[in-house]
Order: sequence, then structure tokens, then C-alpha cells
Amino acid sequence: MLLLSTKGRRTGQSKETPLLYLEDGGQYYCAASFGGNNKHPQWYLNLVAGPTVGLLVKQRRVTAIATVLSGQEYREAWTKLVGCYPPFAKYQNRTERAIPVVRFSPI
Repeated sequence: MLLLSTKGRRTGQSKETPLLYLEDGGQYYCAASFGGNNKHPQWYLNLVAGPTVGLLVKQRRVTAIATVLSGQEYREAWTKLVGCYPPFAKYQNRTERAIPVVRFSPI
């Protein structure tokens, strides 16, 4: 688990959310699954509005830029995330929205 810190898009207040993640090549990947809910999770909407975020990973705090993936990069990351946590595939079947995958690049 990592701890994601975003700035609330409406309140401007810091919001913290624990997320499952996959590390690959110094980048961190998370699925905005929200358990298969038809709406995006608030943390995802916050980082779309403000992509500079904070992460607490392995007892280390870093600042990162969040990027919502698409195309081949999305498909590769999604496959790896489902491989690490198979319930993500079930979540995708519960919703009509495509579950976003976010890459966090430390700066």
C-alpha cells in the first residue's frame, strides 16, 4: 500500500488515501477502481484537477506527477495490476466506465 496525498479540488484541503500499487522502473501505478463503482473515486478526480501529489511509499515521502494512462501503456499497466490483484478484473465487470490507471512519477 502507498498513501496518496491530493489537494481537494473544491476545498483545497489535503486528502490522504491508501491505495494498492505496483512499482515498475521507479514509477508507481494504481487503478482508480473504486470497487467497481460507476463513479470515479474522489482521489482520482482530485489528481486530474491537480496532478502534483504526495506519496508515502515504504516509509519514504516523495512528490510525484500523476498521469492517467491510455493506449498501449494503459493496457500493459492494467494487465500487470490485475496480475497483482485479480479482483480488479471483477471490479471492471461491475461498471460501464473504463477503470483508469494512473502512473505516479517521482520528481
